[in-house]
Amino acid sequence: MKNVTLSVSIVIYETDETQLRNCLDSLAKSLAIAALDFNTFSWTLDIVCNSEPPSWLRQSSFQNLSIICNNRNVGFGRAHNQSALSSTSDWHLILNPDVELDSKCLQELLTIGVQEPGVVAIAPRGFTSSGEDAYLCKRFPSILTLLIRGFGTNRFRSKYEQRLSSYEYHDLDNLRATVGIELASGCCILTRTSSFKAIQGFDTGFFLYFEDYDLSIRLSELGDIAYQPAAKIIHHGGNTAGKGIAHILHFSKSAVRFFVKHRKLAR
Repeated sequence: MKNVTLSVSIVIYETDETQLRNCLDSLAKSLAIAALDFNTFSWTLDIVCNSEPPSWLRQSSFQNLSIICNNRNVGFGRAHNQSALSSTSDWHLILNPDVELDSKCLQELLTIGVQEPGVVAIAPRGFTSSGEDAYLCKRFPSILTLLIRGFGTNRFRSKYEQRLSSYEYHDLDNLRATVGIELASGCCILTRTSSFKAIQGFDTGFFLYFEDYDLSIRLSELGDIAYQPAAKIIHHGGNTAGKGIAHILHFSKSAVRFFVKHRKLAR
């Protein structure tokens, strides 16, 4: 038992209101369960708005909630930085509004963080809306792997099943935690706040996509990223190719920046 402080940031942009309500409901339940494990447990929540927030949000009864409003869409990473880089918490949770947390998710994430001082970030196990494994943890990809996964047909992808399975860490043990993950999804990742601040947070040169991969690589220079399958979430997002041309362009631009920046790691 010890004292733990947690800060949470959620970035919204024209967000589905039902998904946001579900996210907040699940977060409240998970916070309540986590609080039982520590002598004192306190938290804050920042919702950073890159578009006009829904009217009901300002009347929300969610404890310790602050709303940060930007006059334009400043991007995913920059918006999270507005919250996390000013936090004085022990841990900071980066959370998407299209994620629902299992009631024990935060308890499991924080427990491994407290027990493993060399861990700088922890990723949960994710499931899709239909209950399939979302494979949120990844190995460093090749350009070909991303093209196959993002834009190939099911028949075409089946020819590269082994390559894609390796990229998506299909070999991870889902019965116990694994320390030493390469890349974690930014839809839900618990970071040691001091480590996040030490690398100055997200690289704001990424407007959308790949900022989480870049963050993972830079955090790994300070310690380990862990995967905790006992911490579970449902992620209702994904499918970049199906979101329209604007998302594909953001994806492509960020992919170029990512591979140029980390070309020494390319396999």
